[in-house]
Amino acid sequence: MFNWMKRSSDSDMSKAEILRGIVTEKLTTAAQEILAVVERTVAGYEEEASGFRREIDRRKKQLEVLLQPRVSLERSGLWRNSVQKTDDLT
Repeated sequence: MFNWMKRSSDSDMSKAEILRGIVTEKLTTAAQEILAVVERTVAGYEEEASGFRREIDRRKKQLEVLLQPRVSLERSGLWRNSVQKTDDLT
C-alpha cells in the first residue's frame, strides 16, 4: 500500500521514519490531485481563449468587409446625352 511499508523489516524502522513515509505519501498524493485540478483548469482556460480567438477573427473579417471601399459604376445620363448629340452632329 504505502512505499514506506515495502522495506524488508518494519522492526528496523523508527517511528520517525514511519511518520516521514506516511507524510511523504500523503503529500505526494495531494500534490498529484492539485496538479490534476490545475491541468483541468488550464485546459478550460485554453478552450475559452480559443473560442475568444475565433470570435475575434470572425468580427475582424466582418469589420474588414464593412471598411472596404465600394465603388459602384453607373452610366450617367450626361454621357448618353453627349453621345447622342455627337451622333446628331454627324
